[in-house]
Amino acid sequence: MATPESINAKPNISIIPASTSEHIEQARRLFMLYADSLGIDLTFQSFTSELVNLPGAYAPPTGCLLLAYMDPPLPDMEPHDAVACIALRPLPYAYPAVSDSSASSSSDPSPPTPTAELKRLFTLPSTRGHGLARQLITHALSSAQSLGYRRVVLDTLPSMRAAIALYRSFGFRDLETGYYDTPLEGTIFLGREL
Repeated sequence: MATPESINAKPNISIIPASTSEHIEQARRLFMLYADSLGIDLTFQSFTSELVNLPGAYAPPTGCLLLAYMDPPLPDMEPHDAVACIALRPLPYAYPAVSDSSASSSSDPSPPTPTAELKRLFTLPSTRGHGLARQLITHALSSAQSLGYRRVVLDTLPSMRAAIALYRSFGFRDLETGYYDTPLEGTIFLGREL
């Protein structure tokens, strides 16, 4: 339980990979809160299957699922409650390398660039303003690089202005085309090289 002194203290943030069944349950809880916060049906992303099969595509050695914890916890939380999450998975298909129009043309296409997808960035509303999302993205990009990816892509919605600004601050730029078909009009596809 948080004390009055600890409420005013700057919390320590710990970011760890989800590696135990308790971690997976914490991630599942955060994923469901994330989906609820969007107010849209994620059936087109096979979200129910994703929840049931966690860590699924986010499992090592090709993915990662990260959880953030705060110490001291906020008054309405227990020390073992994860307060934020982010996930990284390989794209299920090769995302083509960006072509260089100044390069000589060849009949051979460029080899696919090893690409990961950033997913499910979510922080509990009561924890926002502590830099959790920034720290999670930093850890996820570092993990992507360690796993051998050379590009990271993501999708987001126009209503998620703060997230879009944060992604852009990390060097994410608009992709010319989306990397999957989505029924959600206005979906924004972003990417960056590592």
